[in-house]
Amino acid sequence: QLISLRWQPAGNAPPTAKPAGLVELIDGALLPAQAVEIKQLRAFLTLAIPGASSDKKISLPIEQVASVRLRPLDPPLAKQWDEILHMNLPNDVLAVLKKDGKSIDYVEGVGGDVAGDKIEFKLEGESQRVDRAKIAGIVFYRPDRRLKEEPRATIQGRSGLRVSATDFELKGS
Repeated sequence: QLISLRWQPAGNAPPTAKPAGLVELIDGALLPAQAVEIKQLRAFLTLAIPGASSDKKISLPIEQVASVRLRPLDPPLAKQWDEILHMNLPNDVLAVLKKDGKSIDYVEGVGGDVAGDKIEFKLEGESQRVDRAKIAGIVFYRPDRRLKEEPRATIQGRSGLRVSATDFELKGS
């Protein structure tokens, strides 16, 4: 049974880019992102981890995404974000920055495309395009957010990356 595994940092490792956002998947994995866009039910991410190319995006089906935090948040805002994440509301939630970015409020509706400058969000049946600069993030309604099986291992990176696995195999040892 593996209890802990730690690598010593390489002496000449490149500095980790500070992530602009954080994407949580339905299995609890956290992906630090330099850029996030959502288009036609797919999330496109540029990861903010060492070795990730800034010109190479990964693509995920939106059904695998639980939430997207679009910007770094200071501790009081991060606490408010966490409260919104754990509300278990029956709709998607748009977290809106208020009071010049000093607090977060939220509205329920249906999330849509996320572009570089605008976010589509359907409120009471009407599609709205909101300035991305005014938004802290989006929480997607996912009735079954977690894996059926408890993870046996979790890898956590300094960049904020967190990945859990229910099964793994060590090769080449």
